[in-house]
Amino acid sequence: MVVLEVTQQLLSVSKETKQVAVHLDRHAVHVHMFAMDWLLTLFTHKYQRIASHMMDHFLHFHHLHYFYALVLGMVALSSKRVLRAPDFSSLMVVLCTLMGGGGRHLMVMEHCC
Repeated sequence: MVVLEVTQQLLSVSKETKQVAVHLDRHAVHVHMFAMDWLLTLFTHKYQRIASHMMDHFLHFHHLHYFYALVLGMVALSSKRVLRAPDFSSLMVVLCTLMGGGGRHLMVMEHCC
């Protein structure tokens, strides 16, 4: 999916996420392994308002800037936790559980949308 490839590239060039991108690459973790779950999680009851804003924006403007901002923001906020993960399995656990955290991550989603 092109959206996830673009997101992977954005992680590599963003000042806030460049170090995380290198760490993910070192352990062969790619955006498509976790970001699609994040997008699908938005459509659960807890995040329906945010998902509807993203979908409205996509349908009106035909681009996914909110999705990119969401992924970059979530990775940047969680960078210390992600960088402490020593291996592939630990990274996947960290990345796959970020959306359920609420708190600061919910603020990122509210700000993006």
